[in-house]
Amino acid sequence: MLDTAVCGLGWWGKQVAQVLRGNAKINIVCGVDPMQETREAWAKQTGLPTHDSYEKALADPKVKAVILTTPHSLHEQQVLAAAAAGKQIFCEKPLSLTAASARRMIEACRTKGLVMGLGHERRWEPAMLRLREIVAAGELGEILHVEANMSHDKFAPLTADNWRGSKKDAPAAGWTGMGVHLSDMMISLIGPVVEVHSYSAKRVLPLPSGDVISVHLRFADQTTGHIAAVSATPFFA
Repeated sequence: MLDTAVCGLGWWGKQVAQVLRGNAKINIVCGVDPMQETREAWAKQTGLPTHDSYEKALADPKVKAVILTTPHSLHEQQVLAAAAAGKQIFCEKPLSLTAASARRMIEACRTKGLVMGLGHERRWEPAMLRLREIVAAGELGEILHVEANMSHDKFAPLTADNWRGSKKDAPAAGWTGMGVHLSDMMISLIGPVVEVHSYSAKRVLPLPSGDVISVHLRFADQTTGHIAAVSATPFFA
């Protein structure tokens, strides 16, 4: 059993704690959040202790790993701190907001011999596993172009000051937090991306980063791709 702290006890942190309850491999031992009201609600839901600072969790010798369900702009400093403390890490996607930042995080974990997992769980869904088998077997022939579209209105109730719609934490609008699943699935099928062109717009929601984004991709093998992500209409993928 890996004794683990959940850092960030908002919507997704609560979901993670619920899903992992009774897990045979991961044992949630505490939660971390700067907001007292959030900590109290999480403690009531889980019956587990909480910390008001990330540093306190890292200093706890019982904590062997951290799960980061925190704003994207905090990921790098939190991963680097966890690596320095010798904790195993699971970081929600997106890992970071720049390639240079992500490389620093990976190198820190590699230097310490730590495992860092990412929240790209959709590439392990049965349909995606089967699709990768089909592509690898050549049943579809040579892949020339890939497309993915999704929409959801989970962010429709958010106010303009929410971090999930800020230009700092979600600079690529709906691609940053949710549409990133689409690009990850494409990468798992085709390989690395070498060129990106995108356009986002603020159409309906008050979120500063916008609610529509269109992305064009070029992969290393010259396959092209397109992603559309909309944060203002009901779920469709």
